[in-house]
Amino acid sequence: MDGGMNSGRYRPIATIALAAAGIAAMIYYSVCETDCSYLRGDLFGIDLKYVGGAYMLAIIGSVLFRQTNLVRLLLAWGIGVEVHLVAFQVANGVFCQYCLAFGAALLLAFIVNYETPRRAAGWPGRIASLLGEAELPLPGRRRMPLLPVVVLGYLFVVLSFSLSATPAYGSAWPWGPSAAAILAGRGLFGA
Repeated sequence: MDGGMNSGRYRPIATIALAAAGIAAMIYYSVCETDCSYLRGDLFGIDLKYVGGAYMLAIIGSVLFRQTNLVRLLLAWGIGVEVHLVAFQVANGVFCQYCLAFGAALLLAFIVNYETPRRAAGWPGRIASLLGEAELPLPGRRRMPLLPVVVLGYLFVVLSFSLSATPAYGSAWPWGPSAAAILAGRGLFGA
């Protein structure tokens, strides 16, 4: 496996490049004037653009200081956050190509940093370790499965973020209602 992406040789460079791409996506988002400009979010009053940029800078810093396990934990947390943010876009029928690019960069960075977990005992351990593991800086070199970190990231965003997707001209799609609106019983003509 020498020379492959997951051998670790190119992992830091690829992770930094992907994090930089995520920052670039947030910069482009800040000047967006299409439908995605109506997507707004904040974390305790701090605009989501700045939170995303700081998050990617934390990943870059962790890579530069060779904190691979912290990188894995941060990326797993971010996957949980992105699941909610993408679901929010789907539910509201407003898609931001820059937000989706940020999420894609995050997902690719997670894949680049994936390492096959050690064999866990029992099916609950195997499921929890499906997304990999990170070693915690605790006595005994304890390893933590990343799936619970993804779930914690999701719960954190659900409980702490304020999100909005209402454009000035209303929330209707130009080609008809969103699937979420139809499922919510608003039908094809509003109601």
